[in-house]
Amino acid sequence: MIALSGQRVIILDLDMRKPKVNLAFGAENVKGVSTILIERHSIQECIQPTSIESMQFISAGPTPPNPSELILSDKFDQMIQELYQSYDVILIDTPPVGLVTDGILIMRKADIPLYIVRADYSRKAFIKNMNRLMRSNNLTRMCTILNDAGSRGAGYGYGYGYGYGYGYGGYGQGYYEEPETKPLTFGEKVKKFFT
Repeated sequence: MIALSGQRVIILDLDMRKPKVNLAFGAENVKGVSTILIERHSIQECIQPTSIESMQFISAGPTPPNPSELILSDKFDQMIQELYQSYDVILIDTPPVGLVTDGILIMRKADIPLYIVRADYSRKAFIKNMNRLMRSNNLTRMCTILNDAGSRGAGYGYGYGYGYGYGYGGYGQGYYEEPETKPLTFGEKVKKFFT
């Protein structure tokens, strides 16, 4: 959406242990962030195109033995600064926060850290630890996104006759049918998620 608005966007895959961004774009992962940070390749050599003209990405590259050390290096900060000269927005995909330290290290450097949780999938412990995570890492601008939440009966919206999710397997399908039972409202879903 940001790229379609005309801003230049680059996505960095910093999940160097289990990279997936390249898979989303059907591209290779033979070079990328890891090879930039060890100075084997330049940033320009690693930028890959997408189907959206104003959006590119850099894959994670081969898995290094020391991802956290590479992220803490001055070379990482230099890479980000260099990218800011060419792009309006840098989106960084990290490993799940709480499983490895890389995610926290990157969140500390982000302008706006986004904590994404998946409905009916993410562990409740991750949600309950958000306040501790924010306090202990001084993340004053952290935002949370609830992903993969169904839209039927969500209790919010603007009256447009469609669901959120355009073709993501089940979203918005069958909205002309009368539901068998009363669906939970968005507030009820959130309450259920935290209990």
